[in-house]
Amino acid sequence: MNFSCGRRLRSFVVPGVVLWGVLCVAGGGLPAGAAQSTQEGEKPAVSPGGDVTTDASAQRKEQTPEQKLVENYLRHLYGWSRDKVEVNIGSPESSSIPSLRQVTVEATSGGGVHREVVYLSPDGRHIFRGQLHDLNQDPFLPIRQQIDLQGQPSQGPAQAPVTVVEYSDFQCQYCKQMSDVLRKQLPEAYGETVRLVFKDFPLAGVHPWATRAAVAGRAIYRLQPSLFWEYHDWIFENQETITVENLPAKVLEFAAEKGLDADKLQETMDAPDIEMEVTRSFQEGRNLGVQSTPTLFINGRRLVGSQPFERLKILLDWELERSRTAATE
Repeated sequence: MNFSCGRRLRSFVVPGVVLWGVLCVAGGGLPAGAAQSTQEGEKPAVSPGGDVTTDASAQRKEQTPEQKLVENYLRHLYGWSRDKVEVNIGSPESSSIPSLRQVTVEATSGGGVHREVVYLSPDGRHIFRGQLHDLNQDPFLPIRQQIDLQGQPSQGPAQAPVTVVEYSDFQCQYCKQMSDVLRKQLPEAYGETVRLVFKDFPLAGVHPWATRAAVAGRAIYRLQPSLFWEYHDWIFENQETITVENLPAKVLEFAAEKGLDADKLQETMDAPDIEMEVTRSFQEGRNLGVQSTPTLFINGRRLVGSQPFERLKILLDWELERSRTAATE
């Protein structure tokens, strides 16, 4: 599904806040059968450098007239047919700007799901599609606050000025490419100044053994945290030879070679709370808008797809310089 819109962006400023996006008039004269859509955002279509999630949307609830108006307008705007795109319009809620209410929009088509937030004027006649920024706040702080770093596989010190969080899938070929950069070039160039945190985001709809590989990784991390990164590197190195059928045997073989008790590992992998850890990581990513792998957050700044080291270096150097500047102010 393509959720982009070709309309020109505008910026609107209220005290302490910048709103950047598109203002649309939602009231009056909409066709009763107009089609449905969401607003601008990431495209959940496969592109070079990433694999995409294919999760179903939530159950549709009965709508109020106001919700129907928003849906009809968005359907009309994008020309999305009702037989191909399902849209769920959330109930209007208070936003951080007193004069605007926010509405969560979720669109589903062919298994792909996309979520966005639009803002509704007090009179219900206008919606604003775009991003809302508080000028007095770090723009990436809300994202960092949603990412749980406790008890997660990581390399580098917790107090490092830059933290790179990767949402990854062990069966994703682009994640394999990204792992070479993150595990080799990153520590060689930045040492103790950058911390890498690994998050599971298995795309079960397209990668049949990814979830079980994630569960195995979590089990190994629980039993012997220092062994996780060896497992991480091993499974990416052997990605092309692993199948749904041979994964369990290969994981136990890896564990035996590393001196890990196979029976204990199997017992840990079978524990329900281990799979729940993977589920929580996946859900956290979805809440952040992650739709493809790999997706990185550099101090909260999103970067989608497998990236060359040169691209990462630009952002890492920027964040390090910013941290040095902030320390002297």
